[in-house]
Amino acid sequence: GLVGPCWPHAKQSPSPWGGGRQGRQSAAVDPSLREVLDIQRAYLTPGDVPNPFFREPPAQPTPRERPPRNPKDPPPANPNTGNNPNPNKPSPNPQPNPPPVATPSTRPLTLCYLGLLKRPDGNTVALISIAEENSQRFIRIGDQLASFTIIAISPEGIQIQEPNGPAIFLPRGNPQRFEVPL
Repeated sequence: GLVGPCWPHAKQSPSPWGGGRQGRQSAAVDPSLREVLDIQRAYLTPGDVPNPFFREPPAQPTPRERPPRNPKDPPPANPNTGNNPNPNKPSPNPQPNPPPVATPSTRPLTLCYLGLLKRPDGNTVALISIAEENSQRFIRIGDQLASFTIIAISPEGIQIQEPNGPAIFLPRGNPQRFEVPL
């Protein structure tokens, strides 16, 4: 129990362990709940004891208020006219708008010549792998492949050509990447 000089009803009694140097000690007395609450009210304020069941609501942000404008100050700049205080005159340093993002006008095309086949009707065809489509196609001389025209087929490779462009040789088994128009 609680004992000591702060408890008004505590009685002084000799120590149960013998007198010794300490002399008289206060007896163990069980205070009533009412006495404990009275002492607590006398010495504590409500702010001293936190309530574990109460949480402060979060502080609401306060909107920033603009300071009052002095009539002698120039009017604020209009964000639509840049930093020019006189909207009737053009701004001396107009900021150009950034150019719009251009959509790509080409796409990648990776071709690999895999080999040729001489058909029974006498036509020679080439087997081409197209990586972006994950496919293979047989092509003949004169066929179109994206913007390319097939102009020659041999066991070593094929030749392709873009309109108004140079002939390009694709060796067998060597993939080549091109940018072709959409």
